[in-house]
Amino acid sequence: MMKIWRIGTNQRDKDGFGEKQASNFVINQNIVIAWKGLKPNIHKVKKGDLILSYHNDNRIIAVGYAVSEIKDHKDSEEQEYFEADWVWKTDESVSNPILRNEIDMNNARGTVIDMTNGIDIAKLLAEIGKRKSNN
Repeated sequence: MMKIWRIGTNQRDKDGFGEKQASNFVINQNIVIAWKGLKPNIHKVKKGDLILSYHNDNRIIAVGYAVSEIKDHKDSEEQEYFEADWVWKTDESVSNPILRNEIDMNNARGTVIDMTNGIDIAKLLAEIGKRKSNN
């Protein structure tokens, strides 16, 4: 059965690669990355699961499907990732995110969170439709 995951895209600022750069990298490269200690958590996600790519400030910046199994990142032992097919993603300035309260998403803490029973899927689809029709 498909699950719905909220996965944080943020990385603390390190060597000039901070939150905004990490989020843009994830949505532009069509991947979801787990950094450092979060690697075991990302293994819960399976190919075909729905991903809500989440950024600080209670907002979703991309929605799509996991389309690969977990892979080791060739340039870093600290990272693992899987490929995503984004159904919708915000622009690079993050000017049109989907806010948590717009889809009745509960505010569970953590970076990789099972939201299968934690959002209103009809509201999520309606918000994606609004943003796609405004492009």
